[in-house]
Amino acid sequence: MDRLDVMRLFTRIVERRSFTVAAQDLELPRSTATQAIKQLESRLGVRLLQRTTRHVRPTLDGEAYYPWARPGRAPDPCPSHSQGLPFKVQLKGCPSPVVVKPNSLLAPALMTVLWLTGRNV
Repeated sequence: MDRLDVMRLFTRIVERRSFTVAAQDLELPRSTATQAIKQLESRLGVRLLQRTTRHVRPTLDGEAYYPWARPGRAPDPCPSHSQGLPFKVQLKGCPSPVVVKPNSLLAPALMTVLWLTGRNV
C-alpha cells in the first residue's frame, strides 16, 4: 500500500471505529489493514489508534494526525507558511533553493507533495 492508501485506511478506521468494517469498505483483508496501520505507526513513531477487543478509537496523536490523513483537508505542515513567511525548498536538480511565498498557488501543493514523499522543509 502506498502512503495515500494507508492514509485513506486510517481515516476510514477512525470514521467507522472498526478495522474489520474499514477493511471491508476498502476491499482489503483485515490482516493487511492491521499491518499497514502498524507500519504507519512505526514510521511516525507514535500510536495512532487505541485498540481493544471491541473498540477502536484514535489516541491523542491519532486525533492530531486525522486532519492530515483526510484527502484535500491537510493542515499546513510548515509553521512559517501558516505565519505568512516565505520558505525555501531545495529541489533535486536545482543548484539553489527555491523561495516559495505562502500566498502563491504553488505553496499548498508543494507542501503536500513534500509531506507525502517524506521530505521536510
